[in-house]
Formats: sequence, structure tokens, C-alpha cells
Amino acid sequence: METTTGKREKWIDVLKGFAILCVVMGHTLDGVLGKGLYTSAEDVLIRAYDFIYVFHMPLFMLVSGYIFFKVYVREDGIRTEKLRRQIMNLLCLYFLFSLLYGLLKFGFSAFVSSDVGLSDILLIPIRPIGPYWYLYTMILFYLLFSFEAVRRINSCFLLILLFALSTVSKMFDIDGFFAINRVLFLAFFFLMGKIIVDYIEKCSVFAGVYFVVAIALFIVLYGNYESKIVYYIVKSIIAFGVSGGLALIAYRLEKWFAGRKCNLLEFLGEHSLEIYLLHVFFTTGFLTVFDKLHIDGLLGLLLIFILSVILPMVAAWILKKIKLYDLVFRPVSYIKTGKNK
Repeated sequence: METTTGKREKWIDVLKGFAILCVVMGHTLDGVLGKGLYTSAEDVLIRAYDFIYVFHMPLFMLVSGYIFFKVYVREDGIRTEKLRRQIMNLLCLYFLFSLLYGLLKFGFSAFVSSDVGLSDILLIPIRPIGPYWYLYTMILFYLLFSFEAVRRINSCFLLILLFALSTVSKMFDIDGFFAINRVLFLAFFFLMGKIIVDYIEKCSVFAGVYFVVAIALFIVLYGNYESKIVYYIVKSIIAFGVSGGLALIAYRLEKWFAGRKCNLLEFLGEHSLEIYLLHVFFTTGFLTVFDKLHIDGLLGLLLIFILSVILPMVAAWILKKIKLYDLVFRPVSYIKTGKNK
């Protein structure tokens, strides 16, 4: 990630790389469990799936919040033009890939497990489908926190309020239109990005403590409550501890190992957008093919996961070679310049 000075913060790329691996693995596990392709280890897979889904999107949203407050917010206000271009780019990506996803799911409903109908495609402007709800919530958060009145609210008060909303959001079936449930759940983690920007040096000292406590809570407590409110409080605390702890650990490790590289995670982080936008097409396709060919077990799971990470980057490389990369992934930049950078 490049800051306003143009200097790349490698620890953010490492976090994005780790987070995108969790996203792809989460979707792979979801499909494998749904199709019953690895029944011999179902209990282990369910546990892994539950753990990934506790923290992976809070972590991504924390990173997104960090980038927003680091890149687009200055002491004298918002970098309006830069933020406007980014929001327009996110809008283009959201509509392009949501439409593509919806049309393919609808058109091939006989071959894939599909809950997408024509009405879902028509309602994309107000009800996200597939994994692209993340872009939708990002746009909403960018708009919300671009208002000075919101940014001037006491951060401590706002964090407490958003944590309460995050905790209770999952208790009510209000998701769907405008991604309300996800907005309420993830706003706290987006704002955590600002806290990381402001207090990273002080907070990183306790990185290991946050992470270890969160892992311990998951192992000992997660899923052991009959009370919904206690269950969701514990879930929010775990998400906070793991996502915050991972962010602080990544920052601290970069300080400790200055000059050394974590090439794989950095590389994946730099290409996380392409992987995020395209992986679902490969994951869905391979799940269908492997199911038909009866390729199951650990081999099937790992193949789907690895191919769903690698092939989006291959597709992005091909698009660069034929000078269509910006058209697909940076449409606003492409329209403005009229050529691939």
C-alpha cells in the first residue's frame, strides 16, 4: 500500500496477502462443506470455517479503514478529488462484477448451486449479491467518514457505540437491502483502522497479548453459549482481538525484521484486488467440476484453493499483456487516460 508520500507500507501488503488467503479458503471451505466433498474431516473443516469467518472480513475492513484514514484524510480535511476517483472506481467494479456474477449464476443455475434470480440482478444497486457486498460496504464507509461531522465525533465514544452495534447486528435478520447487517457489524472495524493510524506505535507493544487472548477465547468459549447476546459479544471480542492482533503483529515484525522481505504474502497483498474480484468464478467452477468428477478429500480442497488464488493473477497478467488491465480493474483511470498505464 502506498501512502500520500508514495512510500509503500509492506506490512499492510502482508496483511492483505494473509487476509485474501483466508477469504479464498473460507469460500473454498464453504463450497466443499456444502457439496459434502470432504466428509471424513467435516468437524475439523467446520471448526476452521468458523474461525476464519470470525475474523477475516473484520481484518480486511480494518486494513481498508487504515488505508482510508492514511491516504485520503489529512489534517486540513479530505483529499476530495483522490477520494472521488476511488469511490467512482469502486462503484464501477461493484456493478461490473456483480452483474457478471449474477448473470453467470443465473445462466448456469442448472450446473451450479445458485440462489440468484432475475430480481436479484435487478436489485444490485440496493441489495448486494455474492462476495461483492464488501465493495458496497466500502463505498458506504468511504462516503460516511468523508463527512467532517462524523470524523469530529470523539473516537472513543464512536468506537464504543459501533462495537455495541457490531455485537447486536447479528442478532437480527436485517441483512439484504443496503447491506445493513454487514455495515453495522463492520463499521467498528473500519474505524479501528483510524486507531491503528493514530496509535500504532503504542498499541503494537501489546500485539501478542491481543492475539493470544483472542485465540484462547475462541478455543475455550466460542460456540458454548445458549444466550445469543453472550455468544455475539464473545464473537465480537474474538474478531477484535484476532484482527487487531494480526495487524499489530505484522507492524511489529516489519520493525524487527527491517530490510527483510516476506515475498509471498507481500506479492499476494499487491494482487489482492484481482484475487478478490475473480476468485469466486474459479472456486465455483472447480467445485462443480470436482463434484462431477468425484475429486474429493484433502486433494480436492487444496487444488480448488490453490487454483483459485493463482488463476486470478494469471488472468490479470494476461489482461495487462493485452492492455485491458485498467479497463477491468481501474476503469476510472482507463476512461480518464484513454490508455493502459
